[in-house]
Amino acid sequence: MISDSQKVAELVRAQPHVSNSMTRIEFSALLNNGRNDQPVLAEGIEPDREARLAPVLSVVSGRQLNDRDQFSIVLAKEWLTDCGWSQATTSPCSPACQRGG
Repeated sequence: MISDSQKVAELVRAQPHVSNSMTRIEFSALLNNGRNDQPVLAEGIEPDREARLAPVLSVVSGRQLNDRDQFSIVLAKEWLTDCGWSQATTSPCSPACQRGG
């Protein structure tokens, strides 16, 4: 882990040949659907930068995250199906998405 990631990001963005950048953090977690735990590999992102620089998600239910969202999550459609959750879940922290092109 980078101890002062904000400073590193600022230094990178200040380079004349860098037009933009984004940060991510990868981690493992357990998600629970009320019946069991499922291990997942997850990424923490900067949603607004992610949408501009790597727009690879197609939202099928809910909406795309933005920088105002805190404690929010995007779940793969397949994960929801495997766990028996409905794509119509109305919780603000569970829009269903699938990877797209």
